[in-house]
Amino acid sequence: MTQTIETNPSAQITCSVSPDFHAWLAQSGGSLVLSTYQAGKVALIGSDGNQATLLMRQFDKPLGMAIQGNRLALATRHWIGIFANAPLLARDYLEDEPGKYDGLFLPRTSYYTGDLHTHDVVFQGNDLLFVNTRFSCLARPSHDYNFEPVWRPNRESPST
Repeated sequence: MTQTIETNPSAQITCSVSPDFHAWLAQSGGSLVLSTYQAGKVALIGSDGNQATLLMRQFDKPLGMAIQGNRLALATRHWIGIFANAPLLARDYLEDEPGKYDGLFLPRTSYYTGDLHTHDVVFQGNDLLFVNTRFSCLARPSHDYNFEPVWRPNRESPST
């Protein structure tokens, strides 16, 4: 399968998959979600049963992602968003192709963090933790600040 997506008149993104990969993807019944901060894209790769499908979305420097149940967390340059799957709405997402999608992740919560270089996020129960690279700590979103530190490495120099 080769699929080309025009993102603007001067750029194209082409995706090719091997037959074995498509068979695995179709059998899994799931999708892959990939981010590339260099291009500012989140790619969702799935299968419609006949061929692999590719859906691209633009974000400002998408980095870490985490999934827990029907929730998806996405860290970008300045914020972390939590999206919730709305499968009942997914069927009619494309008017001319009803039923093409079985999932539709819609934004539900966002936290403004500033440019923290948040490369990794993880759900821990109802909490969301992330690697705050700029301030060298593990952190969680805060209602009062850009983040709340949870853990920092020992700042003492190792003895030799």
